[in-house]
Amino acid sequence: MKWIRDRYKIIRKFQGSGLSKVFLCRDFSNDDTTEVVVKVFEYGEIENADFNTQLFFREIENLENLNHPGIVRLLDKGKDDENSIYYMVLDYFDGQTLDKVVKDNSLSEKQKYNILLQIMDVIIFAHSKQINHRDLKPGNILINDLNEIKVIDFGTSKIKNSLYSDFTVSNFVTPKYASWEQKSFKTIDHRTDIYSLGIIAFELLTNDILDNDVDLKVSIEENSLISDAIKEIILKMVEMLPDNRYNSMAEVRNIFKATIKGNDVGPVYGLSFTTTALNNLHKFGYIKNLSRNEATQVIYQDLVKSITYMEYDSVSSKENQPVYRLYGKQLEYRCVIDNHTQSTITVKSIHYRNVVTHEANKERAILVEGEWDVVSNIQDGSQFDDANNLIEYIEEKKRENSVQEKSELSEKSSIERWQRVLRLYSQSLEESRNTLIYSGFERDALDERIWVELSSPLERSPFTDEQLLSMTSRTNLNKTKVAGYCVDYDENRLVIQLEKNANVNDFAQSGEISVDQRMVETALHRQKRALKAAQHREMVNNSIPEILFDPSIARSSNAVQELSYHSPLDESKKEAIEKALAAKDIFLLQGPPGTGKTTFISELVYQINKENPNSKVLISSQSNVAVDHALNKIKSILPGVPMLRIGRRDKMSLGAERFTIEEQLDDWFEEIKNLCVTFIEEYKQLKGIDDDLVERYQVTLEIRELEDRMNAVNQMQVENRKKTQLIKERFDALKNLSNQIQKSAATIQGKVERVNDSDLLYIITSFKEQMLQVSDNFISELDKSFGLAEQKELLEVELEDLQFEELVLEEKAGTLKKSINVTNAEELINYRKDIELQLEQKKGDYEQIGKLKRIQEEWIDRLGKDDKLTDVMLRRTNILGATCLGVASVPSANNVIFDWIIIDEAGRATPPELLVPMTLGRKIVLVGDHKQLPPLVDQQVQSLDLKTQGIRVKDLEVSLFEELMRSINQDCVGSLKEQYRMHPAIGNLVSKVFYDGTLVSKTSIEERSHGYSKWKDKGVIWLSTAEHPERFEQVVKQGLAHNTFLNRLEARTTFQTLLSMEQEYILSGSKKEVGIIAGYQAQKNDLRKLFETEYKHRFKKLQIEINTVDAFQGRETDIIVYSVVRSNKEGKIGFLGDARRLNVALSRARELLIIVGDHISVTKEEILYRDQANPFVNVIRYIEENPEMCAIERIVT
Repeated sequence: MKWIRDRYKIIRKFQGSGLSKVFLCRDFSNDDTTEVVVKVFEYGEIENADFNTQLFFREIENLENLNHPGIVRLLDKGKDDENSIYYMVLDYFDGQTLDKVVKDNSLSEKQKYNILLQIMDVIIFAHSKQINHRDLKPGNILINDLNEIKVIDFGTSKIKNSLYSDFTVSNFVTPKYASWEQKSFKTIDHRTDIYSLGIIAFELLTNDILDNDVDLKVSIEENSLISDAIKEIILKMVEMLPDNRYNSMAEVRNIFKATIKGNDVGPVYGLSFTTTALNNLHKFGYIKNLSRNEATQVIYQDLVKSITYMEYDSVSSKENQPVYRLYGKQLEYRCVIDNHTQSTITVKSIHYRNVVTHEANKERAILVEGEWDVVSNIQDGSQFDDANNLIEYIEEKKRENSVQEKSELSEKSSIERWQRVLRLYSQSLEESRNTLIYSGFERDALDERIWVELSSPLERSPFTDEQLLSMTSRTNLNKTKVAGYCVDYDENRLVIQLEKNANVNDFAQSGEISVDQRMVETALHRQKRALKAAQHREMVNNSIPEILFDPSIARSSNAVQELSYHSPLDESKKEAIEKALAAKDIFLLQGPPGTGKTTFISELVYQINKENPNSKVLISSQSNVAVDHALNKIKSILPGVPMLRIGRRDKMSLGAERFTIEEQLDDWFEEIKNLCVTFIEEYKQLKGIDDDLVERYQVTLEIRELEDRMNAVNQMQVENRKKTQLIKERFDALKNLSNQIQKSAATIQGKVERVNDSDLLYIITSFKEQMLQVSDNFISELDKSFGLAEQKELLEVELEDLQFEELVLEEKAGTLKKSINVTNAEELINYRKDIELQLEQKKGDYEQIGKLKRIQEEWIDRLGKDDKLTDVMLRRTNILGATCLGVASVPSANNVIFDWIIIDEAGRATPPELLVPMTLGRKIVLVGDHKQLPPLVDQQVQSLDLKTQGIRVKDLEVSLFEELMRSINQDCVGSLKEQYRMHPAIGNLVSKVFYDGTLVSKTSIEERSHGYSKWKDKGVIWLSTAEHPERFEQVVKQGLAHNTFLNRLEARTTFQTLLSMEQEYILSGSKKEVGIIAGYQAQKNDLRKLFETEYKHRFKKLQIEINTVDAFQGRETDIIVYSVVRSNKEGKIGFLGDARRLNVALSRARELLIIVGDHISVTKEEILYRDQANPFVNVIRYIEENPEMCAIERIVT
């Protein structure tokens, strides 16, 4: 092997680990031919191939999370099929391993301390990313000539929430540096790295590589080369039990640094002081006498014995002499560079501040990396480090902090704006509900939808299709019952798609309908949590928040290797794919209408999966349709990759149900069953087992089990009958008592008939005595009989069950005996012996097969009842689809780290919505178009008192996508340039009016022919009502302060035109989809009413849908009719002047765009409010300039 992926030429081989090979290579991707290190892992028909693959992806996963100067940087990664290797490309660091440095014994004590501090910094950073190294040793630490270090080999590291199993690398540790818990296969955490570094520190400080069998504690305690304080630190680091070690590496570093303070670690700066400073100390009472010796001691205690901070003093500084403030433990020093030495610090004055002010000042200032040596008067500064270096460092930090403060201020403003909005929204939910009054409802035949009649006309629905609605309860008018989701509406009614568990019989016939507060509160909580994650850097990739608030820092890696594409792509898509793969953290794609954004997404996922089949990708969008469209497209090119869809089934597009958890679980169960069958077959083949003998032997075992059970059942019947007999005897005793009472009663009756008065008393007395004795016995037995009767009944039922079971067992046993031609026990014994004689050597295997089958059946049965299977499905799924807020509906999804988050229609989501999925991934791809519809700001949010919070609705309608597009590094941006949807006339119109002519139409007139002869070859028609006497809009009052509009002339013109087209399509046999887009809600309602009452039955070939612009975003039809609505003498067009909305309306048609309206009125004002250009002006100009494909036709009567 001389080349890797035809890009990296091998120069020489380094020593590898046995599991991987490491080469020094030259990168020939550009003229620079940089030297790099390439680490390769073999796969294919080799031993441990699967393990090598796991190891490769684990190390990649770790390195992508670790961006630190002390860790080798990952430059590239991939798969080389020609050499059957996975490879990762790393920075070349020209150094040697720490064990060689220890043996050379060439470092000073100060250098050793600095090396240990560097290692601690690296491990602290790794731990902050939830990554434990777990194989820290001198051989995994590189040092160059400048004593800079790099920690390498994170292949055995474990990242919290990693998708790769722990057992795969748990054994790959170096015994001497492995902690007790590693050697004992116990739970491992970050403290195992503390143990390893303790041994490394001891070896480095003593210049001695320990033997494997040395008594570690004794060696440390008896060593005389290191101080007792350092020994104490190392001994605690290498305690056997993790709980006895330090809690964190940061704690180790702090204690270690404090211990070595004064041991010449870092620079030492000389500091003297003026007489003014001396007088200040005396004035504040810090010294009794004006003694320089006393002052030196005080300053020494304040500076040298504490951590110090410094900053530029803009107030005290002069043009020729800058002044700096130095903060010690209690005092503040005004300092300058000494005029005499030009390299030390002189304190001009000393000040005392209260503790709160002093600590606040220190927090603002910059930490001094170095020590102070206080001298009353410095004549020669040569024995100290140059303080000018410190001043340069302070100045540089000041500049950095200034930039950072501005960035943080912008970030804080942006985050706080949305936090205030969400907080106001929460308050408004508590104060009021967005409620409509309804007067009745009708249900459909299947009880899937209800049509709710409203008490007042509706301009537009206050509910989105994502909001769960509740209706007044029939049984309690003060409560509500969950209903479902609003899927459509017109002026007088809502159409509600019922929730799965909703029951129409639970709703009052009239009452209130409102948003179910619990769902809204959940959505708000998810958005608040996402904002908090961005603010506090709690995202999976914490570079993302930095980029969001300073897009210019987004970076791209080297150009990706040459790609082979699954689908035929135009050059703009290829370029976008390459840029997306090369982007380090985030990539934005602008996709104008019809350019194939979904094709881009599916191809990108294909390339991601090809590069790393274990990659986890989240496909998200504010729109369910966009998610489903992308998943279906991806499935068509990656049919074998596990995919999952989270969300409401009723919101999913046709065909997307196959990706739901329920459907996937069914498929998974089937797969598991097949694997079980395969395993059994392979096991039998491995053991050389004859299937026929196995089956016959299995039958004998089953018969034996059945007979054992029959014997047990028979015994249970015997016991049952015994108990029943005892109860019968009790009842017989009771019956005898009853007979005795009857006899006594008869005897007494006979005597009574013959008695005289004198004998009566004796008879009665005797009767009492006899009856008392008998009744006592009778009552006692009677009490027992009540319990016995119940027992008897239970025993009889039990006996019936046992008898039935016996019959079933006998029938099963008889069937099995018949299958092997045996009729009695003796024949069965002989038959079994005969088989056992034949298969004596494999009897255990046969029994094992039977056990395995039973275990498998039981396991599969339990598997189907396990509530935790959603988590399992998520972890085995490579591609997950969910809406921006929907992804948070499954708690376990928040615990999955995605390699890629791809969000479609990103321009339509508000920043908090967008952040919900963005918090979960390492790399973000935002696909959208800021020149189409902006984020949909909830109507209830718009009604909030935003002005008092300094917030404008207009600001909320600017998407995060648009903000990023304005200033992000252009290496991280792509744009699709070719449209494949629209007739060239429509495509060119959209290009010229909305995209400065950059959008190229790749369709032809022939392939986008609409087939209507009147407008042959034409793709854009404006039916102008400008000369019609009834052209003007009608105002519809909606509340006290809001007007909406409709235009009945445009409505009639629309349907008359479509009727004419219908007649021709009947003759040609063509069918067309038609979308009628209304500029206003009132117009949509009027069009629908007119369609339902007068026109619907007249259309057979045209499938017509009527809706607003918002409902058509992301969709397309054969023909679009756009009703402008506005027509007035002043030329007012209201929000129709929003170019983004018009762009969407005009770009939905594949074959024909018809615009109906007053073209003179809507173009009367060329410049609208805030210097915004009127987009209708350019639309008319384009139509007039292209008469071969466009036309304006006037409607005059």
